[in-house]
Amino acid sequence: VYENWKKRTDCQNLVWKNQVNDNEHLPKNLVICICFFYKESNFENLKKICKNLSSLAEEIDVTIITNENNESSIKKLHDHTNQGIKNFNIHGVKENYDPFLLPWAHFDIMRKKIADNKFTHFLFIEDDIFISKENVMYWMKGREALKPFNLIPSFLRTEIKKSKNDIYSSDALRKIKFDQMPKVFSTKDDLAFTNVGKDSSYQGCYFMDRNLMLEHLNGPSSKPDYGFFRKEIRENFPTREKANLGLMYADVPFGFLNRHAIPVSINEKKVYNYCLIKHLSNRYADDENSIFGKIKIDKLFY
Repeated sequence: VYENWKKRTDCQNLVWKNQVNDNEHLPKNLVICICFFYKESNFENLKKICKNLSSLAEEIDVTIITNENNESSIKKLHDHTNQGIKNFNIHGVKENYDPFLLPWAHFDIMRKKIADNKFTHFLFIEDDIFISKENVMYWMKGREALKPFNLIPSFLRTEIKKSKNDIYSSDALRKIKFDQMPKVFSTKDDLAFTNVGKDSSYQGCYFMDRNLMLEHLNGPSSKPDYGFFRKEIRENFPTREKANLGLMYADVPFGFLNRHAIPVSINEKKVYNYCLIKHLSNRYADDENSIFGKIKIDKLFY
């Protein structure tokens, strides 16, 4: 793949100004679906996420998809998590729904919402993923910059190691050699949007504009059996996690590992922090027995 990438002559043509704090780069009307496997012990993380959602767009429409159907439990969830959001709903799936398929239930909602032309953007997140306003502004700006290359800006999940207060990658299992990754770049602006390895690419979410969402819903990537005959998907992304892939492996441009790319300083080989999202459960960084959460974000590339 890298040898194919070197044959391209356009990858140095990225147009980018390294400033993302611009309210003009917020979505007009954002659909948000949150997958929540019902546990009252996880209410606080979900509340923290919901409290921040109104800052992500001019208008938002939020649906929490859960495996719980008990009326009193649904009311408790609603009262605890709704932070004054006007369009806020809880969608309980049928009782015997397989928990491994719960993340896929959000497509029922997305298919209904996209029929309404007022919705411009679509976000799906797991119940412990915190997306900031800066993350969204970065994505909006990155989407325009990467569109000529058929790439999509992506995020990196992070955790904080409490004993050191350092930021770690939730998912990376090894450091990444920057020079061997397919990328598009602007040396003038000291920025490259680069692929990352398969073990660093899981986001726990996806973000799309209307065109990307239509591509997703009308293609195989929105089906639970997607990737069965593709080894890179089948072996690295189990059924639940696969619901977050979006268009990562759909219509991959020549010379690239996938369509997702993150912003990295060419000179310092450090990830720009506006693409970092928080993994609130923080389950890996402080677990000495886990193979995940062991690489600092500022040491991810070398």
